[in-house]
Amino acid sequence: MKYVTKSHGVPIFDIEDVKTLPKIVQLTKWLHMNEEELLFLTREYKRINDDKSRTCAIAYSNGNVALFVDDLTNGAFDGNENK
Repeated sequence: MKYVTKSHGVPIFDIEDVKTLPKIVQLTKWLHMNEEELLFLTREYKRINDDKSRTCAIAYSNGNVALFVDDLTNGAFDGNENK
């Protein structure tokens, strides 16, 4: 995947690219792409990525960003709760 931009050293990908990752779900709601929200997502991204068995990506769509992670629930959590 090719990233759109970076925030604090963390790549941010287009939502269409993130959707191609297998078994990935939206963890956060869509947030405005401002410094406060980017810092929050960057901290969470780094925390989750510290576990080398996890997959995590920040996605960009229409001026907003959201955090996506691999689904460890085998489909029990589909991410709709955060929309």
